[in-house]
Amino acid sequence: MQVSGDLITEQTNFGIIPVIGARRRERLDEAIAAIARPLDAAALASKTLAKAPDNDTLLALYSLYKQASVGDVAGERPGALDLVNRAKFDAWSQRRGMTREAAMTEYVALVAKLKAAEGA
Repeated sequence: MQVSGDLITEQTNFGIIPVIGARRRERLDEAIAAIARPLDAAALASKTLAKAPDNDTLLALYSLYKQASVGDVAGERPGALDLVNRAKFDAWSQRRGMTREAAMTEYVALVAKLKAAEGA
């Protein structure tokens, strides 16, 4: 990949092709970083809860975070003897199709609710 002024190009089997304008790429990177900031802040806040949430809430937090950061679950479902990872996989797979933005919004709201309940 080469940057030349406002254009990023890439060498392919078909020759050099334009990929994306450099300024557009910078704006795209900034937008992605802006979306990720609230998720990261909520993830840090979730680790400072005074009392660990119940298992259902932990699974909700896990599945929302994974959906927001990675997207839809992939791979095989863990075996029946691997109870913890199977529960995580199942919780995450129930979020399949949810947009990353919606998952992030729901995750941030859930952490805020837990923090508020802790303060009450």
